[in-house]
Amino acid sequence: MKMEKIALFLPSLNTYYLSIFSSLKKEFERRGIEVNGWPCLLEEEELVEFCRQFKPDCILEVNRTRNQIPWLPKDIKHISWMFDVGEWKYDSLGGSQIIYFFGANWIKNFQSLGNENIKWLPPAMCGIDYQFGINKKVADFSFVGHIPNPWNRSDLSRNIDTDNQSVTFDDIMTKCQSLWAKIDLKGFDNQEYFNSAMRIVYELTGKNISITDKKIRYDFSCRIIRQMNRKNLINLVLKYSKSLRIYGTTTWENYEKFTEFYIKYLNSPIDLKGVFQSTKINLHEGVGLHDRVFSIMGSGGFLFYRESPDDNDYGGINTVFEPFVHYIPFNEETFGELSDQYLGNVGERDEISIKSSLLVHKEHTWFNRVSKIISDINEL
Repeated sequence: MKMEKIALFLPSLNTYYLSIFSSLKKEFERRGIEVNGWPCLLEEEELVEFCRQFKPDCILEVNRTRNQIPWLPKDIKHISWMFDVGEWKYDSLGGSQIIYFFGANWIKNFQSLGNENIKWLPPAMCGIDYQFGINKKVADFSFVGHIPNPWNRSDLSRNIDTDNQSVTFDDIMTKCQSLWAKIDLKGFDNQEYFNSAMRIVYELTGKNISITDKKIRYDFSCRIIRQMNRKNLINLVLKYSKSLRIYGTTTWENYEKFTEFYIKYLNSPIDLKGVFQSTKINLHEGVGLHDRVFSIMGSGGFLFYRESPDDNDYGGINTVFEPFVHYIPFNEETFGELSDQYLGNVGERDEISIKSSLLVHKEHTWFNRVSKIISDINEL
């Protein structure tokens, strides 16, 4: 089909999605495609009425698939782009003509309910917002990102087995943390973390318990491991340096050890670019190709990316970038030596920053992602 009009809907009216909505809208319009929509998802009745008035050829929605809006007119193509699958069951997704996943390892667990084209499509960066630059360095390390709140008594005391009040969320979480710290997590995604937690539930209760509470499902599938990863990363850095800046939500202030390094929340690309360019080593905990990877590199920031067992697999960072050419991979054993090497060698840092920025601006902007989407839609 030849697309002339597209409707674009993203999940939430926050600064993150507003920025992506603006970038996608601009890139579609640059190609002569009429765009309407909002950075929020409409209720089904509202969406049907919207389609009656606007008459789009195609709808692109983030974090919703067609089978969740069954009354959508059948002559309108539906494209889904899953940025996050944290609380979804894979068998609840389907029906769209194309389903894109941010995370490549999410695809293997997806059970197609129809004839969807299932593809990996990672995030990107805005080539205008994140133009290359090299600024004076004011910190050795910076980390930008959210950390969940510490667990409170109410969180930990939640009963997992209603028939056995002695099995609590804390019991399961403690065993999850111990297990995940020592096993190979290759191929793990949100669903596999949840499944792993459910196996521990079965070990402790002897029952296959169905968890329907969305908060508990999210905590098992995402919150525990995100907290683990980010605490471990910051604790590793603090073994070697106190020249650290943390940017993100104010939840960082609720961790006594990290409070002195927390600066503030950043919601402007100008501010983010300033941090990336004024830091000797920008840190990423190594969980997939987050848009922050592209923004750091595009800005001319120098990236340290924690190694993961998925780095060489489809959608892994080494299928897109070359280690020690575009970024520096590290683990707990190599971090100290590598950070000493690159903190002390501005020439090496600048050479890597230039190469990575050139590649990102060539292949990983929203221009590139929209070009891919248009090509795929036109082939339907």
